Amino acid sequence: MTTTENTGRPFNLPEYFLLLALDSGGRFRVTEHDVDMGLAGAVLADLARRGRIVVTENRVEIAEDPASILDAGDAPEGWQPENALEHPLDRVLLLMNDVPEPMDAEQWVNRLATRQLREVVVEALVERGAIQVKQIRRFGLLKRTRHFKNETFYELDLKVRLGVVMNREEPLDLVTWPLLSLMHVTGLLERLSPESRRPKITDLLEEKYESLESAQEKSIYESLHAVENAISEQLVATRGGPSGLNA
Repeated sequence: MTTTENTGRPFNLPEYFLLLALDSGGRFRVTEHDVDMGLAGAVLADLARRGRIVVTENRVEIAEDPASILDAGDAPEGWQPENALEHPLDRVLLLMNDVPEPMDAEQWVNRLATRQLREVVVEALVERGAIQVKQIRRFGLLKRTRHFKNETFYELDLKVRLGVVMNREEPLDLVTWPLLSLMHVTGLLERLSPESRRPKITDLLEEKYESLESAQEKSIYESLHAVENAISEQLVATRGGPSGLNA
């Protein structure tokens, strides 16, 4: 039995996203900035799927009664509303509770998308035996950090689940939906699965957005939409437009 299995819980969304972002050589498949944006969105989406926060277009608020948000059968597998949150989700929830004025989801994405969050998730995965961090020498002088993965049941299972939903053999669930969305907007999906077609995935996600019903799903959607907005706005600021072609 692996260290991961011994913890008694599946990976959370930030852990899943970081594992998917790593290639076999221990390097990130996309830029560190895109990894950080994806991790920030994964934190918000995970808090939303567990009923811990309510996310609307204008603000993020801590849920007073998580159980009331999760409809029957909607609690993520392996979790109940009363379960304690693991790090860094617990720290983020405390941070939200301490802000003087409520912030919207896009503000939270920009605030959380830092190297510090990435390092915390890396540490969690190291503790669970999912990755090893090594310093690699280049030209005998410079050192580069590499995050080498140890394959786990949860990661392998997730990759199978993602393939199944992308082929429309099963519907998106509360794990595959947010991860697929974050992979799509950060460019990770094209790096991980070059054969995937952007229009096909866009259609799949849009169908999900049009069928939202529960408060839980709507909060997850607003969390994911905030990442897309934050990335688009930064592209506008740095390149003159999302395509980089605007004058």
